[in-house]
Amino acid sequence: MSQMVEALRRTWRSWVVLLSNREDAFGWALFRIGIGVCLLYSLISIGSAGLVDILWVGREYGGYRNLGQVTILLIGLGSPTPPLVNSIYAVALVAAASVTAGIGGRVATFVALQSYLCLTSINPETVGSDDALITNALWLLFLCDASATLSLRCRIRTGRWSREAQVGAWARYLAVFQILVMYTFAGFNKTNMEWVPWGAMNGLYNVLMDTTWRRFDMSWLVYVYPLTQLGSAVTWVFETFAWVMLPVFYFRYTSQRPGRIRAAFNRWDLRKLFSLVGGALHLGIFVTMDVGPFSLVALTHYICLFRPEELRTAGRRLPALQKSTSARIAAT
Repeated sequence: MSQMVEALRRTWRSWVVLLSNREDAFGWALFRIGIGVCLLYSLISIGSAGLVDILWVGREYGGYRNLGQVTILLIGLGSPTPPLVNSIYAVALVAAASVTAGIGGRVATFVALQSYLCLTSINPETVGSDDALITNALWLLFLCDASATLSLRCRIRTGRWSREAQVGAWARYLAVFQILVMYTFAGFNKTNMEWVPWGAMNGLYNVLMDTTWRRFDMSWLVYVYPLTQLGSAVTWVFETFAWVMLPVFYFRYTSQRPGRIRAAFNRWDLRKLFSLVGGALHLGIFVTMDVGPFSLVALTHYICLFRPEELRTAGRRLPALQKSTSARIAAT
């Protein structure tokens, strides 16, 4: 009994230490900007297409369907009439711009979250996985303010766009956990003969032939059908085994401890391979399919895969890489 109690104490202390970690606010600020841009993209794409009244207003006021009982967020405000819905839309736009610019702090983030939740909850048929990712990210940004640096708030207070600041690392951990959970369960949902390597692997081909999702005519894919089968298998493997990244992060966090498995996991930076494969998949989705800002939101979460100091190092290396590439092109 005493050994069990001691084990629980050690586990609790480990969690306390993990969740007490603080880090440079640079990475979290980049995540804020990315989520803000995705939110703006989602709102502006709907508004520019003239779909605000069609999607979020009831049929009796000019919408395309009966919305039934209004969302709880609209209780006290009234039915989803055009003036009300357009007012909420305008508030959401301003709040999204504030989050992106880094002004208004938690208040702006909370307003962006609630107004966007209000809009997307009015009509369940318009809700996608990208909306859930955006709102979950906004909750994290509300709980762990990301406007300390790379923000208009920082510019006003210090006269500079960036400054040294610290934030809790737990929010970044949860953002990583979120994207890994999303991938894993998406993979579980694809565990059928259309996607698995031992099946027909025609899942990707069928999706790209569906006029609901594709951006343009892709009938030519019949000539490269085996490549779509490969894409189906890679997608299933990548998503289904995304949870493997959890021990990858744990072993990197505890890299000073001994152990052959830990050493094997730390021999290569599997985060880079994960980012490469995931980035290629999402780039393909963004180019070929019209699924809103889903790919942009997912890729924004990739910022959280790396520590802030790693992002800063990559940022410093980028100009040098561009110069060397330009020099090679000029020499040829």
